Amino acid sequence: MSMSARRITPSARSSLGEREFNSSIAGKNSKNFTTEKKFVIGVDFGTTFTSVSYFFHPINERHPRAFPEQLLSIKNWPDDLSSGDAGGTRPQVPSEIWYSPIPLSREAPQDTDDQDGTLDEFVYADKSHPLTFVENANPESSGDESSEFLWGYQVHHQQYRENISRNTGTRVKRSKLHLVPTAYTHDDRVELLRSMEILIDNGIIRKHGSKDEPDARNVLDIFTDFLVKVLNHTKEQLIQLHNFSSQSVVEFSLTVPTIWSPNASRILQTALQTAARLVKFGNISTKKVVIPYIVSEPEAAAIYMLAGNSSVHPRETFIIADCGGGTVDIVTYEIGTEHPLRLSEEKVTPGGDNCGSSYLNENWKNMLLDKLKDESYLLDMWPAGESLESIVNRFIPNFENDHKRRKDITSLFGLKTRLHLPGLKENAEKRFDDGHIVIINFGYGNRQDWEEVFNPLLERVKKLLHAQLFTALEKGLKVKKVFLLGGFGASPSLRSYLRNYLREMSNKPEVGYDIELMTGNDASGYPVTAVSCGAVLAALNKNNGPARMAQSSYGIFRKELYQPTVLGFEAHRNCTAKNCSIDNQDYLYVVNYFVFKGSLIPPRHRFEPWISIHAFPEDSTTWIYAQIAGRLEFDMTFLKTQRKIPLAERRYGKTKLAEPHYCVELEISAELNGMLLEYSARYPPGVGGKIMSRGQVCVSAAFAPGCA
Repeated sequence: MSMSARRITPSARSSLGEREFNSSIAGKNSKNFTTEKKFVIGVDFGTTFTSVSYFFHPINERHPRAFPEQLLSIKNWPDDLSSGDAGGTRPQVPSEIWYSPIPLSREAPQDTDDQDGTLDEFVYADKSHPLTFVENANPESSGDESSEFLWGYQVHHQQYRENISRNTGTRVKRSKLHLVPTAYTHDDRVELLRSMEILIDNGIIRKHGSKDEPDARNVLDIFTDFLVKVLNHTKEQLIQLHNFSSQSVVEFSLTVPTIWSPNASRILQTALQTAARLVKFGNISTKKVVIPYIVSEPEAAAIYMLAGNSSVHPRETFIIADCGGGTVDIVTYEIGTEHPLRLSEEKVTPGGDNCGSSYLNENWKNMLLDKLKDESYLLDMWPAGESLESIVNRFIPNFENDHKRRKDITSLFGLKTRLHLPGLKENAEKRFDDGHIVIINFGYGNRQDWEEVFNPLLERVKKLLHAQLFTALEKGLKVKKVFLLGGFGASPSLRSYLRNYLREMSNKPEVGYDIELMTGNDASGYPVTAVSCGAVLAALNKNNGPARMAQSSYGIFRKELYQPTVLGFEAHRNCTAKNCSIDNQDYLYVVNYFVFKGSLIPPRHRFEPWISIHAFPEDSTTWIYAQIAGRLEFDMTFLKTQRKIPLAERRYGKTKLAEPHYCVELEISAELNGMLLEYSARYPPGVGGKIMSRGQVCVSAAFAPGCA
């Protein structure tokens, strides 16, 4: 994306003035005032929409504090036409991309080896990513629209254009659901797999792991390509608004679903790390490892909503209903600590379903297609190449931007809408009137159009909420507040529907108290950026987080001498060894674990070192050996060229004598500093040895969200 100038919206200007005032007060009260700033960036990569929020403070401010009203969110997303020529005002961007059919030049992933991808190594070739600095992909400016890489609002505009020539198989939406292996995401994941197979077969994204098996990491390129665009735009906005530069210190706070596995979190973490390096985001371009703070989505939302809220108290139990565009997730929490606000563990098993607001669009489209399925004469009246589907697509943008956001279908009377469709013949039974489709919800008759669109999803949300409330009652928990957030949470229909349900529940004898639906301070409800804003607040105060219990094991992949005898290793007896042609010894490939899943590990910890033995042929000109652990690579050629090592003893094997070779012993050590795992290889082993190679890897995803 080019660094083209964008008009700054008035809302951004006023917020900026307020923020700079607050920051200057904090800085001047500090003994060593500095104009250098640190930016804390919260990223909420949602199923259907993504938001980025941030806060900045003087870099030498030791204990920065922010209030919700001080947080800002990125706007002016490319092709967001919500405010015409003044620049887009929406603080989120659709989580969608549409690839060109032209193959992209990417290096092969380094995890597709003989191990069939069993080793979790996410090495991304970020030297020349093909989508890092592409000129603005304006779909109206190119003669060949299929050659453009589209993302965000560009995809929204293109998909509803008439006579579109793009291959819909290369459009990717709801990619996040690839990492949610539940029954309710099955249909979306099947559709995703079809698109991913097309992209892999055409050389657009890379295949990870085994060639014949699906792999969760296959979505990594998709995540990274999208986040490259998101962070590039974020960087542009920060430069224009806050003099952001390559010297600006940056900390990322990344939100993940509670249902995600550590492996799923690691994939998104890797995509964010790679994208930040690719766009040279602040001072990250000079760092070896980007270390994001990871927090769960519901906890981030709760931190934002409850910040400064005096209506909740420690030990109080409440429900968060995060109703987004793709998924609806409902969790029951208890307030743990108040300052800083931290939630205790989930009191009820979380519930979720794919019944977010984007499926309203599909219901709307299917209803109109059903109404028009017998009106084939329309195709003779429209330009060549049109289909009933392309005709119906014209009615979706207005539904997306108006009807579904403003209508309350629980109102019994008066919901009547006329959709203009030239050439449509009158039909009273179908409610076709003089070139119009009449959509009603009058509270009588056999078929209520708006209910047909909304009710299936409203019922599913209510079912999830009922399950949480009922289980909480069984456990003796008293829930008096349900916090409704997310894009769907602002829907008048959903609000009224859930209020009616909670009123019924409150009147039941087994309940006997009021359950209030909390929707924020105004008609629009809690902002759609509640999760990304909460991520910023959580990162600013990491105290009292969960215990640092490892959710993943980490180790060094290495060869171990095969010793199945009584004096050797009992575990070797049931394994098949592989003979090394160099020293004629039998070895097993093992992982030497030093971080064990389920173990408590302090923020700073040095692990016991171990010896790793490597054999090199006598006639080898270069001794470089790489092992997957992040990656360690060391050059031992000098031992031979400087005659500092003798040939090893040649042993007889079962059938032959070992080749002339050299044997090198290295000491491998590892140390954990916060969320940074540092490792090194020392030769010779011991205190006097020299560090031959060192590396580091971020392990944020190996711990529970919220750990510092």
